[in-house]
Amino acid sequence: MQAKEKLNELLKTLEELDSKLKKFFPKLPPKYSISLSKTITRAIEYTKKSISECRIDNVKLADALLTKAKDAVKNFTLLSRYPPKLALTIERLTTAIVASYWDFTGKINIVRKAYRRYLTSFVIALIIAPLFLKISIILVGFLMFPLFISMHAFRARRKLGAIIASALTPFTMLVDVMALNYSVRTLFSPSDIAEAASSMGVDLWIMYLIIILILIGATISLILSITSFITLYKNIDALV
Repeated sequence: MQAKEKLNELLKTLEELDSKLKKFFPKLPPKYSISLSKTITRAIEYTKKSISECRIDNVKLADALLTKAKDAVKNFTLLSRYPPKLALTIERLTTAIVASYWDFTGKINIVRKAYRRYLTSFVIALIIAPLFLKISIILVGFLMFPLFISMHAFRARRKLGAIIASALTPFTMLVDVMALNYSVRTLFSPSDIAEAASSMGVDLWIMYLIIILILIGATISLILSITSFITLYKNIDALV
């Protein structure tokens, strides 16, 4: 694989950068030297993981990372005059290298599927919400705004997408739990079913069907929201 060759070259470049940093550490305040040491070590570790587990021959990405690393080595003397700028450069390089691990191994598909599960759970919750939280269609529309921001951020591989998703997850779970509680309680109470059917002006069997659909939808939404949240949390470094 050409990508592996580039990654091996990247590893050598990072080790060269690490060597330069170690020589420069005595001149830096402790907070910078400790932070930089951990950061560059992480970059090297993830590059080794990408090399050993590489499944996708993404030459373009490997070449872009190599270019960034070489630029950091080339401009090291200039960057070393401004420790905050040096730290920021190394941090950005490491973030990109760590995130690329999911691309080279193909594990980014796990993250994409998890995000699609989150979207599905949220949409189901939005459909169910007006029935149990007494919220207006306007408020439902308002909740769509952060969803669109999350989608845009996720497409750009930004952590903001996952952060917004995690912030909206409690809403999804609240709606699902309320819907499950209502549907289970109502299914085992003929009087409640009859009352609900009468208030909606539908036949009893249609009311049973509606309650069962709410039960199934809420169950699916709750499972999807929990599993997607866990997966996104475990793979948060796939985003930059």
